[in-house]
Amino acid sequence: RTAILTLCSKDFNFLKIHTSILFYIVRYPMSLLKINSSVTTLVVISMFGFLSYYTILNSSSLLYTDFFYTIEYGNSSSSATERSSHLLTNSCSLTLRIDGLGNRLEQIMMMNLEQAAQVRLVWPALSNGRGRSYIGLSQWLQVMSSKTDNNDGDDAPAHIVHIVEESQAAKLPSVPPCAPFAPRRSEHFRQNCQRIRPQHFQVSFQSVNDNGDYAPIGVHIRKTDRMKNFGPRDIGVKNDFTSHQESQQAIEFTFQALTLLRPSSGVFVASDSPEAATIFKQRLRASGVSVVEPNVTHQHPSLESIPPPFLVDFFALAACREIYMVSAFSSFSAMAACVGAPGMSTSPLYSLLPTNCTNLDRFLLPRVIPLPICNGRNTVYSDWCNAIEPNITQHNKFHIPI
Repeated sequence: RTAILTLCSKDFNFLKIHTSILFYIVRYPMSLLKINSSVTTLVVISMFGFLSYYTILNSSSLLYTDFFYTIEYGNSSSSATERSSHLLTNSCSLTLRIDGLGNRLEQIMMMNLEQAAQVRLVWPALSNGRGRSYIGLSQWLQVMSSKTDNNDGDDAPAHIVHIVEESQAAKLPSVPPCAPFAPRRSEHFRQNCQRIRPQHFQVSFQSVNDNGDYAPIGVHIRKTDRMKNFGPRDIGVKNDFTSHQESQQAIEFTFQALTLLRPSSGVFVASDSPEAATIFKQRLRASGVSVVEPNVTHQHPSLESIPPPFLVDFFALAACREIYMVSAFSSFSAMAACVGAPGMSTSPLYSLLPTNCTNLDRFLLPRVIPLPICNGRNTVYSDWCNAIEPNITQHNKFHIPI
């Protein structure tokens, strides 16, 4: 899909198409075996072969060599410093995926943002399943510049990241493509995530008690997409979809946990479904649990528009001290936990499912905690429960009977 869209775009080049296909093959190698049409498989492989030949002839061999050992997530013999030095050119560009906010930010997290003095991230207007709802979003989002020691021992800006709209990028001079991956290390991910911040606005919470506790518990309910009906899960088979039964289980587990915990700092609820968020908030309030909303401060009075609600929700979740992912999987929830608030470490993420059931493990989150579901051994949760058995009292602090 990305290859075809790139082929039809104004900034078409063979390297970009080739890397997008190679990314898909490396990321989802088994998917080619599941394609029903042998003709489709043949077209994909033939297109990849032709583009390989053309790209090697016409692209910078240095850039392309670096792409191949960065795609190995750092398993090559070259060090990360050596790879960075190979690619330290004036500027490079990467077009982010036509996908949701979480997936785009994940791309940024996985990059080597210091591979060039200036990195251009092209922000597509289209969003998968959401039409052209992402137009203008780049004005509200920034990736902070990194610092390095200069010869005088002072910190100085070294690597600048620009997020530009797709329409603007078409008018800018062409630059070499960025390598899309860096070595897959949690420390690298955390450093990149700490640079992802709101632009022209700030999100904060007001304390609901006298203790000065400004970090509520965050809840993200995913309801409008990636939902389908299916039978029992196969243990160890990754499936990012949420069944309707799992969705209801996650909502009930989270509700029971919060009504027992009654956090003094309150609960912030975000959802792609306003109806689901409203119902959940009403239930919490009826049970005596404080529900809080973020304060949004605009810092650019000349801007007539306001940041989109889902972006406010994202940075509000990031400011929470822990996050409940109320679905089987959500890159929105996972990236909010990764980004965190300025000065805060990565937020703990409560998950309904074990990490081997979804692709949550690719985010390298240091603390993924099970929702309190360990009441038996004959379910898909058996491995999850057995793994935490030594600390069951600590993790299942709510002792909820199921």
